[in-house]
Amino acid sequence: MEKVILFDLDGTVIDSTDAIVNTFLYSFEKKGFTFEGSIQDIKNLIGHTLEDMYIGLGVSESEADSFVSTYKERYKTI
Repeated sequence: MEKVILFDLDGTVIDSTDAIVNTFLYSFEKKGFTFEGSIQDIKNLIGHTLEDMYIGLGVSESEADSFVSTYKERYKTI
């Protein structure tokens, strides 16, 4: 039998909360969206899909995919 070791990286070994929040704020600025919420509002949605997070933060369903693309482009550079 092959042995496997699994790591729960995010939230255990590293905390990506700041990177997630900063990337959301970046994407709002990049898209010209005035974000009127708080950092805590973003943190409260962590764990949901990116699309659902954006919609929960006031982005329309029709624009959410565009915001997700901007988020993913930025996040992979962090």
